[in-house]
Amino acid sequence: MSSDSACILGKNHRSVCPKGALLIKSLFLISLLVVLALSLVPADALATAGVNLWDKAQHALAFMALTALGLWAFPHSTLRVALGLAGFGLLIEVLQACVGWRQADALDWLADLLGIALMAGPHWWLRRRG
Repeated sequence: MSSDSACILGKNHRSVCPKGALLIKSLFLISLLVVLALSLVPADALATAGVNLWDKAQHALAFMALTALGLWAFPHSTLRVALGLAGFGLLIEVLQACVGWRQADALDWLADLLGIALMAGPHWWLRRRG
């Protein structure tokens, strides 16, 4: 089986994944955890006035990478991956608002959404064209 094939339901209703698919899904999960951890650790004093474009680019690039991994792990679930990552980005901003050493920023979430759209949009369009 190829690494982009979905897991199948095996005997006793257990999910059976090819080794490659399991590896990709594991890589996606680890990447999510790394992004979450990096988003919540105390940031060094990098105060900037106004909008820091490099920070927004980092958000977009991180979520482009997460979307690419998510779509590789779940190639038939474009909308679920995109909505799940949008929710994940929003969760990060909410958590950052709750900790004392980070700040939530709606523009960060918009940059996350841009990164998701830049990967999920073409993926969805290409799959529809078949």
